[in-house]
Amino acid sequence: MGPALNRSAALISLLCLGALGCQVEIPYVDPLDATVSVVESQEASQWAFFDFDGGQQLLGSDGAPLLLDDPTGAADWDLAISQFVLATRSGINADDQGLSGGSLELVAGDEENPPSIGADAAQVTCSSLADGDWQSDTDADPDLAGPRASVVHNERLTSWFRYRLSSHQAIPNFAVFAVQDRFGRCLKLQVADYYDDEGESGFVMMYWQYLVD
Repeated sequence: MGPALNRSAALISLLCLGALGCQVEIPYVDPLDATVSVVESQEASQWAFFDFDGGQQLLGSDGAPLLLDDPTGAADWDLAISQFVLATRSGINADDQGLSGGSLELVAGDEENPPSIGADAAQVTCSSLADGDWQSDTDADPDLAGPRASVVHNERLTSWFRYRLSSHQAIPNFAVFAVQDRFGRCLKLQVADYYDDEGESGFVMMYWQYLVD
């Protein structure tokens, strides 16, 4: 069974983990007109890649997700993902002198009343984003989620979740971010889940939508 794209519009079924406690119910948030994509990224020591322009995860010659220790060995990607860490193609991650501007949090997440990426409150235009507001990838391990020395990443973008220690579970806070692709085009991004239908971690479900001035 593939990643959870066909779940009901209510809640994920409650799954108890014995001594670890019960998993938190992750609410379904309607993506409205946004694109829904799932990136498989289960390796902490390697990076998977997503291409917003093509709308797909990059695959290797064997048809499996492309996984590399160092993203500089891959081309045509906009977002690198290592389990729960997200890195934009900006700062020293860029091969074009930092064309991408990093990430900017637009709407704070609220897991009790999660915002939809398509809601009025999440609407912005590229022209409304001041250059000084962009936060580039500048620190090798700003959120202590490493070691991932091959890529610097943006702490702000990786704060898409909170970690529930009792169940060892990443819970999305549904924050909506603005990022730029490798061509400098703006888009909105929201992480909605981290698990597949069987509860396996490392399946990052993203809602995303290009912004048009």
